[in-house]
Amino acid sequence: MLTPRLGGFLSPWRCAAFAGLLGLALGAVLAVPFVPTRYQLQQGAVAPATIKSPVQASPFISASLTRERQTLAAASVSDVLILDITVFDKQMAKAEEALRWLQQVRDAPRGGQLPAAELTPPSEVTLASQTLAKVVALSDAHWHEAHEETLSLLRQTQRDRMAPDQLPSAKAQLAQRIAPRFTPDQTSIVADLIQALLRANLAVDRSATERLRQVAADQAEPVLQTLSRGETIVRDGEIIGPLHLEKLRAAGLLNPSVSWLELAGILLLGLLVSSTLALYVYVTQPPSLSSIRRLVLMALVLVASVLAAKFALPGRPLWAMAFPVAAAAMLLTTLLQLSLGLMGATFLSLLAIYVTDFSPELLAYAPQNPLDTLERLVLYLVTGIGAALVVWRARRTSQYFVAGAVVAGLGVAVALIFWLLTVDRELATLGRQLVAVAANGLLSAGLAVGFFVLLGLVFDVTTNIQLQELARVDHPLMRRLLQEAPGTYYHSILVGNMAEQVCEAIGADALLARVGACYHDIGKVQNPGFFIENQRRGENVHDRLDPLTSASIVMAHVADGLRLAEEYRLPTRIRDFVREHHGTRLATSFYNAATHLTPRVNPELFRYPGPQPGSRETGVVMLADSVEAVARSEGLEQPAELEALVDRVVAERVAEGQLSQCDLTLRDLEVCKAVFKSSLQGIFHPRVQYPAPATERRPEPAEGRAAVEASPPTPRLRPLSHEADEGQRQSSGS
Repeated sequence: MLTPRLGGFLSPWRCAAFAGLLGLALGAVLAVPFVPTRYQLQQGAVAPATIKSPVQASPFISASLTRERQTLAAASVSDVLILDITVFDKQMAKAEEALRWLQQVRDAPRGGQLPAAELTPPSEVTLASQTLAKVVALSDAHWHEAHEETLSLLRQTQRDRMAPDQLPSAKAQLAQRIAPRFTPDQTSIVADLIQALLRANLAVDRSATERLRQVAADQAEPVLQTLSRGETIVRDGEIIGPLHLEKLRAAGLLNPSVSWLELAGILLLGLLVSSTLALYVYVTQPPSLSSIRRLVLMALVLVASVLAAKFALPGRPLWAMAFPVAAAAMLLTTLLQLSLGLMGATFLSLLAIYVTDFSPELLAYAPQNPLDTLERLVLYLVTGIGAALVVWRARRTSQYFVAGAVVAGLGVAVALIFWLLTVDRELATLGRQLVAVAANGLLSAGLAVGFFVLLGLVFDVTTNIQLQELARVDHPLMRRLLQEAPGTYYHSILVGNMAEQVCEAIGADALLARVGACYHDIGKVQNPGFFIENQRRGENVHDRLDPLTSASIVMAHVADGLRLAEEYRLPTRIRDFVREHHGTRLATSFYNAATHLTPRVNPELFRYPGPQPGSRETGVVMLADSVEAVARSEGLEQPAELEALVDRVVAERVAEGQLSQCDLTLRDLEVCKAVFKSSLQGIFHPRVQYPAPATERRPEPAEGRAAVEASPPTPRLRPLSHEADEGQRQSSGS
């Protein structure tokens, strides 16, 4: 059974709240479309955008194309015709009537006018004035011939079966059927008369025709349509037709609607990812997640990355190769810790794949090969994890660009591997992918560098690069410490070196410990002369003060240090070293001196305000500070004495409970003692007594030389004596 470490900031309720809020945020980002996924369109409207199908639709019957096929089938059926036998008799009677009228026109006086009744020709017979003139101008013989030819040819032609659509063709061929022996005027008169009298004798049976056409339409096969994922349905500016509407409906893009099941699935996906992450942080209790602000920071990086993926990735497979998941992994690693960067890279890889290949977005890219999805998943995981490992504990900005180069190199390897695994290999495709993964590395490095500075300031996160800036000797506060309290400065440097060695050995943040140690005593610049390391030998101002006043002045360097830290805008993690390096200890030497003066002394007046060290780094600095100060105060030089001192000081701090709030284990304390012993023996070791400069002497008598040679040798090594009066021990111990 997995059990969280006791005393962690991340309680079950906090983790549950974190999982719920992060899950809702991720679900909302995944569910809300940033481009339309439903349209309210009508036939004849103009398409507002190029619309592609987000799904592979099942084959469906196209009503519009089926109607077109039925219309074509019905139109292919010819009209049903029936013969009208009355047409012949009617038209022959009309022909005789028209010829009689023309005879009357011929018989009229040539110089006079016809009566009004005779000017009107018979019904359905319309002749041009030129034709009438030709009739009048013919001789009787020619007119008789034309009269007879008209009746004969009409009789022949009208007996043929003619549909209405055949009538124009029959009229056009009349001139060819007239005997060639006739004059042009006769031919013209006969043709005009027959064209005016000829009628179709076949009529359309509309009811029978409609029945046959309906049968043909019913027998037409329905038209099936297929729709592939990613297929263009309509282009921007195109007029919406019936087929467009059918495809939009089949793709689920027509008419705004909410798919509650789809929405529920997306929200559950977000909750699943966030719950898994919350369970991880609850069990492991990462020390970097020590406040609500840090949880908000991690959630912000994750949600912002998914939001960027939603904007950039759907429908753009090449952009997916350049999407910088590694930037988020680097940010989480730099601002929080490595394990969170690795977890973030894993979850973001899964969510980015969902957005790229499975999100129901418009213009969604349909991977033709499952290897495409696997390629992107491997790319995101490998580059994210690789970048996080490179920038872990990065101390220079250049390491982020090294991480970008690693991302690009890993991307090239992934692209080449999957190109070799693909059946249809194309060099052009490989070239585009290589450019995309190179851009991925550059984007990852640039975004990480830009955002870790911004987010570090906003969320008060101390990064390694910021620590490197603070560790510079030309920092204004360090220069002030060197100039105004040089003894404290060198003491802080020694403590920092010792703490750094210990933290490297136990796996803590060595850089943080060294920088924190450099600033832990900055409050002493306010009253440097009250601290033994800044006093001249033999001059102790505390000899003239009562113990309570001395203790108040000495203990005030913690509050003074915090004020200076705020003035110089030192990060919170560095301020922790200022407030925690004495914990809640008593200023023992001053307290003991006060008890010698009066039996009733309130120990709380001699106690540092604390709090106790809350991290491994501040705990190590407390031990290093105490060990170095006591060793210098007592003036010990022999290895056995120094080892006993280290054991005694560490045991005292443990017995006082000053290390109960940090995560230093017994093994860590053993490492601390070993490093302290080695360091102190290198600092407080016996020195060589250099002889005075030699002076020229006359040669000694033989007996003198013999006496000198017979005397015992003078030792060349002697320990340096250190004065350690009671006042010095009081100041150093405090």
